[in-house]
Amino acid sequence: MAALVWSALFARYVLAVSFSNYDDEGYFLLALQRYFTLGPAAAASYSHYGPFYYFVQSLVVSPPVTHDAGRLATLLCWVAAGVLAAVCVWKLSGNLALSGAAMLAVVRVLSVVAKEPSHPQQVIAVLLALGTLLCVRAGQWRLFTLGAVGVALVFTKINVGGFYLVALAHACVCLLPRGRWRTAGLAVSMAYAVLAAPLLARTHWSSGAAGFALVASLCAAATFAMGAAG
Repeated sequence: MAALVWSALFARYVLAVSFSNYDDEGYFLLALQRYFTLGPAAAASYSHYGPFYYFVQSLVVSPPVTHDAGRLATLLCWVAAGVLAAVCVWKLSGNLALSGAAMLAVVRVLSVVAKEPSHPQQVIAVLLALGTLLCVRAGQWRLFTLGAVGVALVFTKINVGGFYLVALAHACVCLLPRGRWRTAGLAVSMAYAVLAAPLLARTHWSSGAAGFALVASLCAAATFAMGAAG
């Protein structure tokens, strides 16, 4: 409870004193207002994100759309991601201190959302935290729910959803009995882990993306290899 109260106060303070000159916040507030005005017709027009993002925002924000309402939605998603992380660590360790530390760490890392309130990244953070929590215990219904989380991510930001579903597919391949199908699946997923980041960043190497791509490839390859070894 202390970690939760501290997280909420920290998030509220950071949101109250942050504003970015590029004002993505204004863009998303206008998009939300348009969504409420046009309803389903808004889905027929161009948008970088959605429609799941707009559905989640509409649970908290209602017309007329204001900065306070948009930042309230950000605050709730921000703290919710921390709570899910705490529950995940509690189920893994049974240690309250570690659970509180996990909440504080996640809330601190997610302080980047204060630069762009109402950005879909706040919904993505909650979905990824939920997916992590669902992985703690095995079960067929959890596999179904993990797939549902992937669909929600696709309908929030399609590239994030794609990355998530590939990782989920790799986890499913790791569960297969040893044999040629498992070997072939692991070969494909390992090739993806090594090559995806460099291929996506190839047109931006001169601007410093090469180092990022290398780190991403090493992290993905190490993670996928550990999953396959387990």
